[in-house]
Amino acid sequence: MNNIGSTNEPILVIGSSSLTFSLVICLLRAGHPVTLYTREEAVAMKKIKTHWDDLYGHPSSNISNQPDFKIITQLSVPLD
Repeated sequence: MNNIGSTNEPILVIGSSSLTFSLVICLLRAGHPVTLYTREEAVAMKKIKTHWDDLYGHPSSNISNQPDFKIITQLSVPLD
């Protein structure tokens, strides 16, 4: 198994579109830690859970409890 590029650092995903949420789900399913930056945390979580359920046909109740996933609404440093 080749571990090139593997890291324990979370991948920062920024946005609030369906594509953003799909990317978050794909990264989590692939075993990557993910931090989602969005301005509307509750809306994002609801849409991610709905999308998860649509894709995998089972409840996503555990997605918000995953240790490798978090949603933030503020960045500690500004983006350039």
